[in-house]
Amino acid sequence: MAAEFAALARECRYIETYLCNKLRFAQAFPKPATPLPSSVVKPRECSVLLLAANPDSSDRLALDEEVRGIKKKLRASEHRDRISLRNHWATQPDDLLQAMNETRPTVVHFSGHGSVRGILLHDGQGGGKLARATALKRLFQSSKEPVRVVVLSSCYSARQVAALIEVVDCVVGMKGAVDDETARTFSAAFYSALGFGHDVKKAFDQGTTAISLKSLPGETVPILQTRAGIDAATIVLVSD
Repeated sequence: MAAEFAALARECRYIETYLCNKLRFAQAFPKPATPLPSSVVKPRECSVLLLAANPDSSDRLALDEEVRGIKKKLRASEHRDRISLRNHWATQPDDLLQAMNETRPTVVHFSGHGSVRGILLHDGQGGGKLARATALKRLFQSSKEPVRVVVLSSCYSARQVAALIEVVDCVVGMKGAVDDETARTFSAAFYSALGFGHDVKKAFDQGTTAISLKSLPGETVPILQTRAGIDAATIVLVSD
C-alpha cells in the first residue's frame, strides 16, 4: 500500500511540474490573436448626414428633388443596407453640432445657397445666416469621429473646400455658380457610385459624367480636393 501511495505522489508531482512548465511557456510565448473568420467580419458601413437650407429670403431651390434623387439611387445600389441617410431640413447654425453628435456621419452633404464667404443657413426668423469657412472647419475639428467626405452642393464653395481639406480627407465643392438640375444630377450619380462600392474619386468622376451625359451646363464646376497624403482613389466607404 505504501508503495502505491508513493507512486501516486510521484505522479501528482509530475503532473504539477508539467502544468507549471506549460503555464510558464504560455506566458513567455503568447499565441497571436486568432483573426475572425471572413464570414463574421463586420462589413464597412457609411452614415450620410444631409443638411438642407433655403431661407425665405433666398431664391427657391428644388432641394426636396435633390434629396429624393439621392435616396432613390441609394435604394437601388448594391450596398443599400450598409448606407444610412439622415436629412435635416431648414438647417440653422445651432443644428449643426446637434446633428453631428447624433449622427456621427461618415459623409456630410450640404445643399443650399453659397457664396465665396460661406454657406447660407436659416436664422430661425425667415432670413439667412452665413456659416463661414473658418466656422465650418471648427465644426469638423470638434467632431467625435472623423468625417471622411464633405460635399458642398452650393455655388462658389471653393474657399470652403480649401479650408475643410485641412481637417477632412475628401471635400467636394463648386468652383462657380451651379445650375439646380446640374447639382441634383451630380449628387444622385455621386451617391449611386458610393452605394455600389466605388471609391470617392470614381464617384466624383461618375457625377461629372452624369452631367455630361445629360448635356447640362457646368460639367467642370464640381471640384474634388483631398487632404495632404490622401488619395481619393483609395477611399471606399462601403464594401463587402
